[in-house]
Amino acid sequence: PIYVPIEQASQSSDGQTLYLEIEARGGACGQYVVVVQQSATQVAVGIAQLPVRTGVMCPMFIGPRSFPAKLSSPLAERPVIDLANGARLSP
Repeated sequence: PIYVPIEQASQSSDGQTLYLEIEARGGACGQYVVVVQQSATQVAVGIAQLPVRTGVMCPMFIGPRSFPAKLSSPLAERPVIDLANGARLSP
């Protein structure tokens, strides 16, 4: 998958959900899927843009979109890594 860099990350008060914000491109047809890879030592997250079908007219816009990512256990002290570029996020 082609991951979109995450602009900002925050977490819920219980640490069970991360909120990932991207600068969405691809207009009204832009569809995304959230990928979460968890271990005891870190959480890697990514937002992958799905391919747009050829020949479909899509009104273009660029703007922020937020996606929730559920964790199996609270984030606690685990670092969060962006799968798009390996950058460490600070939720």
